[in-house]
Amino acid sequence: MSNIRGLFIGITSVDIVYNSNKPLPNDNEKVIINDFEMKIGGPAAKAAMSCAELGGDATLITCIGDSPFAQSIRAQIEAANVKVYDLGIGKVDNPNISCVYIREDEASRTIISGINHLEAGAFDPQVITDDYDYCLYDCNLINLTPEIVDALSGENIPLVLDCGNWKKNIEPALKYADTAISSACFKSPAEDDIFALGQSYNIENVAVTRDGDSILYKTVDDEGEIPVEKIDNCNSSGAGDVFHGAFCYFYYHEKRSYVEALTEASIHATNYVRG
Repeated sequence: MSNIRGLFIGITSVDIVYNSNKPLPNDNEKVIINDFEMKIGGPAAKAAMSCAELGGDATLITCIGDSPFAQSIRAQIEAANVKVYDLGIGKVDNPNISCVYIREDEASRTIISGINHLEAGAFDPQVITDDYDYCLYDCNLINLTPEIVDALSGENIPLVLDCGNWKKNIEPALKYADTAISSACFKSPAEDDIFALGQSYNIENVAVTRDGDSILYKTVDDEGEIPVEKIDNCNSSGAGDVFHGAFCYFYYHEKRSYVEALTEASIHATNYVRG
């Protein structure tokens, strides 16, 4: 049993997923859908749960809050063998909630996210200790990013960045990161992609996931493309987060090479989407 400990930092949400063959309703129109589900979401939370599912030791620093709904969220995460350190106790009334509308007939999805960002000062850097062997951060605790990066740097904890899209204060995280994995839509205000940013910030390993297409990667001495199996399922909600958690497990807990970890994580995420 590996004694590697992973730290995951970022948001937790509840995803309400509706599966439909109908278009989104117009103004003042109601659409009744019986095919729906509620599940834990959020890049950091979903990644932590994915890592733990594979057998990794995962701790989540996040913001859930004190509401009765939040208690249920925390219980579900802890039931997935993830330890939770909640920065939202006494501070946030409502959890983050996302509505995902899946158009199965058009293989498309529409997402509306309600996100509560923590204010600076709610974070105690002493919760980040050298007990952790790596950290994945989704950069969604926007006001706290500089403090989080300083705490990680002070403990020499390797950082994996989940770069879904450009966010305020992301530059300190890019400067410190060992690994950065982004979506294809991730660009800086100057239109630099993660490969250009990786070179500018001396990030050792970078990769781009492309929503079901092949994964592009680059290291200090190699670059290439990893094929991704095509499957007939448009509901890929959460697959990227599952991918990131699986990558951390294979790379840090199983000590696979960077390319092997990306490959195994892709297979795991594909199986997740397949259901």
